[in-house]
Amino acid sequence: MPYIRNLYTCAGGTVAIDLLIDIVSSDHGEGFAADIARQFLQERVRSACEHQENNKGLRLKSKKTRQGARRHGKNVGAPVCTEVLAKEANVSPRHLQRLFKKHTGRAPKDFYLQIRLNHVRRLLLQTGLPVFEIAAASGFASHAYFTKCYREAFSYPPVGERKRAM
Repeated sequence: MPYIRNLYTCAGGTVAIDLLIDIVSSDHGEGFAADIARQFLQERVRSACEHQENNKGLRLKSKKTRQGARRHGKNVGAPVCTEVLAKEANVSPRHLQRLFKKHTGRAPKDFYLQIRLNHVRRLLLQTGLPVFEIAAASGFASHAYFTKCYREAFSYPPVGERKRAM
C-alpha cells in the first residue's frame, strides 16, 4: 500500500463530521463551518477538546455498576443516594462504591454529577429555558453550587455555554 501524506483519521460515527467541520473552519472560517454543520444536522460545532457522549455507563462489565448507572440516567432531576442504589443492587454501599471506582474511574456521586451536568449542557444548547430552571430541573437546589460544578466540569459558567454556541 502506498504512503499517503496528509491523511486524517478518526474513530466513531459523528466524529468524522467533527473532523470535517474543524478542517473547514481552519480553511474557510467559523461562520462557513457552522453552515456546514447545520447541513449535517449538527446543533453546533463541537470544540476539539469536548468529549463525545458514549453511554459508557450502559456498557459496563459489572452488572451491579451498570444497574446503578442506568438508575442514575433515569433520575437526572431527582438524585438517588448510593445507599438506595446499593440496596437495589443487593450489595453494600461500600462495595458499590468500589465497583463504580473500578469500572468508571469515579465514585457513584461523581458519576451521577457528570450525567446531570451533561444533561444541563444539552438543555442549555437545545432550549431557551432560563439557566435557573434548567438547574432546578436537573436536581440542583442551589444555583451557586450548580454554577460551581458546571465551571469545574467545563471550565466556564453555564451562561457562557450559550454564548460559545452562538
